[in-house]
Amino acid sequence: QRMSSAVLTQHRELLGLAAGAEADTAVLQAAYKQASVRAHPDHGGSNEAFRRVKEAAEALAKHAHEERWGTSSSSYGAAVAAGAQPLLLKQ
Repeated sequence: QRMSSAVLTQHRELLGLAAGAEADTAVLQAAYKQASVRAHPDHGGSNEAFRRVKEAAEALAKHAHEERWGTSSSSYGAAVAAGAQPLLLKQ
């Protein structure tokens, strides 16, 4: 199931990313780190705010992965999701 653009926008805004910004792994990690510090209960945030930030980061990471590699409904994706390791050529 694909995430709607409105939900993606909400997740991006929660992490402080521009609405249409492309977010690679490094950008997502940096945005998550900043947002999680702001939302953390030890830094004036709340458990609920911290949970929302974590869920937004996880959802955006999953979305980025699926955009790049496809979903686990493909035969390759399903095998990897089930724990199969890709075959490597001898070096």
